[in-house]
Amino acid sequence: TGGRPNLCKHPGYMLSFVASMMLAAEGPTKDAIRNFAALYIVGNFIAIGATGFLIGPRRQCKKMCDKSRRFSCMFWITTLIVTFAIAVAGVDVGYVIMMVFIQIAAGIWYSASYIPYGRRMIIKIFQSTCCAPCPKVCEPVIKIAT
Repeated sequence: TGGRPNLCKHPGYMLSFVASMMLAAEGPTKDAIRNFAALYIVGNFIAIGATGFLIGPRRQCKKMCDKSRRFSCMFWITTLIVTFAIAVAGVDVGYVIMMVFIQIAAGIWYSASYIPYGRRMIIKIFQSTCCAPCPKVCEPVIKIAT
């Protein structure tokens, strides 16, 4: 059964990669950024759908809506949908870029919930780098994430 999910997952990741290459080749024009965002998001949805082939849609939904990752999953999927909508609607390209970054950060936070102590590692990295001057800022997040 290992081949079936890859038939869908790899094209999803490949579509996201092609979108990145198209953006790099065309340069940061408004149309290129909108096309990148739309293709990147579609690639992500294809990759998410591939997991359904691997573990089944019901089990996938149960894992995605688990108490420890329910909010981060819904936030990530919402950012995917909003990013796609504003990219194809022709909203100012600055908002599209901002939403792509928020969507990537949300996806990383959601994915870290599947790795033991993954979120805690992310928090510790921020505490030791950009949040080092004010370490108390991360404490509420640590309590929620653990």
